[in-house]
Amino acid sequence: MKVESWLVGLGRLEKDKVLSMARCLFKICITAALFLQFGSFPCAQSQQAAPRSDQDPTRLVNIEFKEDIRVFTVMAAINAAGFDYELKGRQMSEVRQSVRQALQGMDSALLAKLKALYEHQASTVRPSNQHVAYTSLALILGDPPEFALAAKDEDLPGDTWRVREIGPLLQEFYIKAGISKLWEEHRSRYSAELEEYIPVLRRAIRSTLDYFGVPLRVMMDRRIILIPDLLNAHDIVNARNLERIYYIVVGPTDRPSGNFNQLHHEYLHSLVDPLVAKYGAVLLEHDKLLNLAQAQPHIRSDIQNSYILVVTESFIEAIQLRMRKPSPDEADRRLVRLVREGLIFAPLFYRELEEYEENEMVGLPAYVELIFKKVNKSAVDKDLKAIDQLEAEIAEKQRQAQEAIDRHNLQARQHNRRVALLRQAGQLMSAHKFPEAEAKLRELLEEDPGNGNASFYMAQILSQTGRHEDAFQWYKRSAESDADPQVRAWSWLRMGRIAAAGQRFREARGYFEKVLTIEGELGDADQQARDLIGQLPPP
Repeated sequence: MKVESWLVGLGRLEKDKVLSMARCLFKICITAALFLQFGSFPCAQSQQAAPRSDQDPTRLVNIEFKEDIRVFTVMAAINAAGFDYELKGRQMSEVRQSVRQALQGMDSALLAKLKALYEHQASTVRPSNQHVAYTSLALILGDPPEFALAAKDEDLPGDTWRVREIGPLLQEFYIKAGISKLWEEHRSRYSAELEEYIPVLRRAIRSTLDYFGVPLRVMMDRRIILIPDLLNAHDIVNARNLERIYYIVVGPTDRPSGNFNQLHHEYLHSLVDPLVAKYGAVLLEHDKLLNLAQAQPHIRSDIQNSYILVVTESFIEAIQLRMRKPSPDEADRRLVRLVREGLIFAPLFYRELEEYEENEMVGLPAYVELIFKKVNKSAVDKDLKAIDQLEAEIAEKQRQAQEAIDRHNLQARQHNRRVALLRQAGQLMSAHKFPEAEAKLRELLEEDPGNGNASFYMAQILSQTGRHEDAFQWYKRSAESDADPQVRAWSWLRMGRIAAAGQRFREARGYFEKVLTIEGELGDADQQARDLIGQLPPP
């Protein structure tokens, strides 16, 4: 209920005073309720909740930076077995090259078993996705050297289940390949990689908690563990949630800030997941809306069978989009893309988050109930129609933009071709190859009849070959074109000479005087025009 609706019947007070009192009262009520619920005051304006400037948010919100020998061992095993996926144009990290080199001398029988198993498993998983399955497997293994699987086969995610058979070989691999020694040799590089990510996550945490309007100490009951994986391809980010732990495994990178959006996305999961769980009953009243998500042409495979995941991902993507403060056009394009990927609630959440941002009384954890209560079929149907229209408008704009680009490129090609033909004609004229030069010019003029420079060259050829009256007509075309001032000046001058040679003195004077009206750099055409006027018989 909006604060303004409380004003009914209170006409004796000024509206501003009533609003102020209402906000104060509402704020006190919400704050008290949140205290009872969370044991702290998550209001953004609470003086007690304000974070100290010297606090490190990564220490206060259950984030752990960890080098993980399980991930190292599994990734070393598949690298030895043949995993060589890398982004196009990138070289494997120095650590990966070093480990692969060291593993070449390992036990040949064990290597053969690893390769056979890997090749069999690789046949069912795309190369670009293999690391996801193996990383997930590593996270549910026990410590070395046993690497005991901490879950039953039936409880494993689908991709992990497909690669689980490598598990029994890991103990033998760990011992015979000397993984413990290799790990100690390279562990410092993993620590250095983690240090690079601390400021990136710090920025994600501070900006997010500021947006949520909650203090640093509020993290509910989730943990985030960031693990580097220098035996993977560059700029890879794998995320896996195991109960209340959010693992983020990052491949080697030259620019950790380039992974900000993915890290931010996973951090948002740790805040949003419990909110979605809390209001799940409200949301599940409309779980049949999953059909609308599944009808989208590019629905993501990870959400296609889960209504709650559609809601969660829609909300997280909407928050990230709001925090980026995009232009209206950028927001429209992004929302269309999100909906087509199955995140059908993104437009609704994006719109409601704008309302939240205008609210100064309560943080997002308390406000989110109002947002989730807006989820219903009518609202989604309306948004889908709007998205259809937006998509059509965007497609039309893109078509027009592409047409403009194509026109520009065509004009550029035509211009370059004409310049080349004119240059070739000039070279042929200098070599006194007038027929060849004339052929080039006619080819050019057929494409561009108004080309004043080509008309001038044609006139020059005709004049050189004694066809003065024909030359006169080409000079006239050049003089009346949009050629540069000097070309037009010389065209009028040559016309005057031809007219004077035919004793058409009055006509010649008019052409010479035309030269004197042209502004710009004319060479000495204007001076010659004055001299020639002086040589003409008196009018």
